[in-house]
Amino acid sequence: MELLNFISPNTLSLLTTYYCTAACKNCCFECNQERRGRMSFKQMETYISECVKAFPTIRLVVFSGGECFSLKDDLYQAIYYTHKKGLIQGLLLMGIGLLVMKRLLEFWCY
Repeated sequence: MELLNFISPNTLSLLTTYYCTAACKNCCFECNQERRGRMSFKQMETYISECVKAFPTIRLVVFSGGECFSLKDDLYQAIYYTHKKGLIQGLLLMGIGLLVMKRLLEFWCY
């Protein structure tokens, strides 16, 4: 029996980095300025590709962390990669949610 018969996720969330310019006491990931763990673009690309292949119901990819913008080019490449796959992108910035629609991505990339 296929796994999709039981679960049909529509969102993939990636914890891209533990580095954060803030050090909120209530951070569930314990992100702060001292932690340096992060995902590379290649890792994000692989996770996105494998998850979308396993669960074609995924429509939204959320990049979270810490401060995901600290990843710079790796994050921008991952956003563009999801855009090319026809997915919606979301960003969680220091605990603040921001849904990045396709028009905003096009503004950044062109």
